[in-house]
Amino acid sequence: SHDNQAPPSHDNSYDNQAPPLHDSSHDNQAPPSHDNSYDNQAPPLHDSSHDNQAPPAQDDGNNLDSPASQQSEDGRTGEEAARKLLFFLAGHLKELQPNRPLLNCLQLPWKLVMSLSDDTHLLKSLDAACNKQSGDWSPPKAKIILEVFTPPKNFEQALIAQGYRCTGCGMTLDSNHSRYFRFCYYTGKYFCQNCHVSTLWMVPAYILEYWSFKNLPVSNFARDLLAKIYCEPVFKVTSRVCAKIPQLSAAKNLRTQLISVKKYLRSCKEIAAQSLNRTFDGYIPWTTDTLHYSLDDLMMVKTQGTRMKHLRSMLADGIRHIMACVTCHGNGFVCEFCRNVQDILFPFELEKVTTCRDCMCCYHKTCFVGKGCPRCTRLQRRRTVLLSDEEVCDLPLQPSAITEESCDVPCD
Repeated sequence: SHDNQAPPSHDNSYDNQAPPLHDSSHDNQAPPSHDNSYDNQAPPLHDSSHDNQAPPAQDDGNNLDSPASQQSEDGRTGEEAARKLLFFLAGHLKELQPNRPLLNCLQLPWKLVMSLSDDTHLLKSLDAACNKQSGDWSPPKAKIILEVFTPPKNFEQALIAQGYRCTGCGMTLDSNHSRYFRFCYYTGKYFCQNCHVSTLWMVPAYILEYWSFKNLPVSNFARDLLAKIYCEPVFKVTSRVCAKIPQLSAAKNLRTQLISVKKYLRSCKEIAAQSLNRTFDGYIPWTTDTLHYSLDDLMMVKTQGTRMKHLRSMLADGIRHIMACVTCHGNGFVCEFCRNVQDILFPFELEKVTTCRDCMCCYHKTCFVGKGCPRCTRLQRRRTVLLSDEEVCDLPLQPSAITEESCDVPCD
């Protein structure tokens, strides 16, 4: 009964069918990863409905229907209002004078802007603030000023002479806002609030004239200049100032002694003298000059602090070495009036010694009263003799009256 049937291992019912892994019903379809229904549509990241609209970040608030405009109408921030005000004012100034660059309103004091009542005065004040003519104004120059300045009694006359213009930046204000100017005690000029922040500083003119170290209001320019030269010896202290201020007179005597002692130490070859000389070199100009001071030196004289004590200790060490050293002690002076060889004089002994300014010779103060320097007189006499000898040597030789015929000496 099974003769016409295929063997069990071969089933003809599946001969015309595709293998199990290949389904003929999907031959004309795309692979599962590719869907033909989206071929004509834009990618999901790009929405064609917003092609004609600006990005959300570029919304400047001009569109009244936009959320940003509604937010600005509901509650405006102070920064946004200030920015719009500046643009509005700058636009008006540009219309008034088109050739002038836009005003940098951020340089103006905000109190000045808020104190004006109407837009007309505001525009005039802002327009005057940016009116900087290079021919009428120049920045202040860095120089040493030793003149005492005080605020003038007639404030308006001083501002008129200054042209209602700031000395530091050249900004001008109208007469209604002259109260915003501030006086500088160093330059004697008026500055605006931007160039004068009421910094307190000691003024050199008040120190040398009144010995007053009181801090006074100065401009930013004066503050920077005085801070730069604080340690520079640029202030000359004259004899008139020393006679008026006892502290400076004592400082001048100390400097004179230090300079005299240093000359002896510099000529000495001993190790101790060389070590002291190097210590003296660390206090320039105290060991080289008696006239010029810095603000730091003047403050040191005023306070009599540690450095002044150290200078006096150095002077005592130097004098002690000179008195004990044979070489240094041999360079002393003997008074030519009293001829006292037991009392050797040195120029740093200011209490009992007078030093000649020309030859630097030392004498007793009691011996030198009303007399001239013997050494200078002797040197002047010697110079006169030398000049007369040079004049005689420079005279032309006179021709001899003896001729060859009249000479009895035979010529070789």
